Amino acid sequence: MEHKLKNLEKPAVIVLAKSLTGLATLRALSRLDIELHVVFFDANDPIAASCFGIKNYFPHGEHNDKALLTFLVEYTQKLGNSPVVIPTSDSLALFLARNHALLGLSCRLWETTYDALNEIISKDGLYRLAISAGVDTIPWIVTNHHAELREWCVSNPAPYLLKPFYVALDIPRPFEKNFLLHSRDALLNYAATYGTDSIIVQRMIEGGDGYIFDSYGYCDRTGKILTIASHRRLRQYPPDLGSTCFGEIPAKFGEAAEHAMFAATERLLSKTKYHGIFGIEWLYDRTKGKFYLIDFNARPFSSIGHLEACGMNLPALAYLDLTLQLPSNIEYKPALKHIVWIDLLRDLQSLRTTTVFAGQAVKKWLASILRSASFGHQSWRDPIPGIHELATIVQRTLQFLLKKHK
Repeated sequence: MEHKLKNLEKPAVIVLAKSLTGLATLRALSRLDIELHVVFFDANDPIAASCFGIKNYFPHGEHNDKALLTFLVEYTQKLGNSPVVIPTSDSLALFLARNHALLGLSCRLWETTYDALNEIISKDGLYRLAISAGVDTIPWIVTNHHAELREWCVSNPAPYLLKPFYVALDIPRPFEKNFLLHSRDALLNYAATYGTDSIIVQRMIEGGDGYIFDSYGYCDRTGKILTIASHRRLRQYPPDLGSTCFGEIPAKFGEAAEHAMFAATERLLSKTKYHGIFGIEWLYDRTKGKFYLIDFNARPFSSIGHLEACGMNLPALAYLDLTLQLPSNIEYKPALKHIVWIDLLRDLQSLRTTTVFAGQAVKKWLASILRSASFGHQSWRDPIPGIHELATIVQRTLQFLLKKHK
């Protein structure tokens, strides 16, 4: 973790990196003529193999607030010139907001207050905010009372989707992000076994892969949306409920639908003075022809490199904003190049989950690759992380085939 640090005319940038999101953010920032620094928390993070940035492996984990705060204060003070710090996970964004008073003395951070950030990251707060903004949400409940949950089920039939308020919460549950239960009895049994503390329960309505969309963009210090774009999740892993592994930007779903999603985004953000990169997830209900709010990423997201390939570099825009260099001609809805993007390993896992891994499934996956002009890990400018991922794909495929033929 020891590096020769120096003062620069241009402030440096530090990416607090998590997996593909951190890697894509770093690559986007490498388009600028600035010094790049990276703090990562998993020794196997693909960012460790990137050719960009001065690397800092932090072995104490992203949730060790005291140690991370001490390290960042010392590191930013040594760098000097108030470097920009960009988080790439919910917990890291909350960490920076929680410690803004101290960290803000030696680095440049987004200005969203901790309380406001916690409200939009935590799903119960986000959905209450949505209701106040007139934004549609899927029927949901937050309760620790068994009788109240049972009564709610009467008017809200199964299936149900259980979600932690946000992924990093350390609460007892047999899942990380989303958990699907197919009956009222299964939901009530889950509640009796694990409890529902810090869990939001939603009805599961028709949607899933191909009908999950995102509005991506950036808000300035006043909370005004400077620029916005649309994204369609053609496939996710886990299927229907997870993160994008095959998607398109801009979303080819019609101008009227995109306008409706952007209008809902504007209404939601009008209720909070949010500052920074955002990715807001929406489910399109085909039966009612309307968008429901699902989630809010108050920081870069895994497909931010896809967005950069299409012509919108949000990490670079964040740097210019935080160093008071914002251009005056930012387009609200720029004309972006339509590109299909794939995260090879996760998409292969998604395909194997939903189909028989043979014949037509292989052809379908290869066709997806041929359609793609942007890749999660693969980059000619930064090849080693992509080579590592390809080696993992070959290894896992061979293991699967050997197991299958035993």
